[in-house]
Amino acid sequence: MTESIEIENSLAHHEAGHAVCAWALGYAFELVSVVPDPDDNRAGGLKSALPSREMVWRAVQGDLTTVHALQVLYAGSVAEARHEKIQADAVWMSIGSNSDRMEARRIVDDLTVVSPLADVVFRSAKAQAHDRVDAHWTLVEAAARELRTQRVLTQGEIAELAHGLGGTPDAA
Repeated sequence: MTESIEIENSLAHHEAGHAVCAWALGYAFELVSVVPDPDDNRAGGLKSALPSREMVWRAVQGDLTTVHALQVLYAGSVAEARHEKIQADAVWMSIGSNSDRMEARRIVDDLTVVSPLADVVFRSAKAQAHDRVDAHWTLVEAAARELRTQRVLTQGEIAELAHGLGGTPDAA
């Protein structure tokens, strides 16, 4: 396999990891793409609104929205790492995960202002992202295959793939 094909496969798994985790949590998104976005200099991505500062406050009050967003952010690295057969933290710290890492850091920093447990919350979200990717690995691989050919998938198309595989969203 050529290096460029392997990079495309890794990117497809990374973005599929985000999308499948979001789908499993019932987290709304428009689409997932492996098409480069010249506006923000990213290789691809999940198009959705990540939590605002208001959602961070809601998380502290018991709403898990922020924890779920952190899981979705980390799930891309988990899926890419599983595909590459390396540690997820190695992918997380790579330049390719920079935008995910920066967004997670912003969320954790906001959460730190209101809770001394922000790092504990992030470690928990990372562990849960591993569990979700593992539980839905067949769907991650199917979505990655589709992304390599179609380049863009909607949330509905992810749901159709899941349905075809007998998958159901998790009880969040």
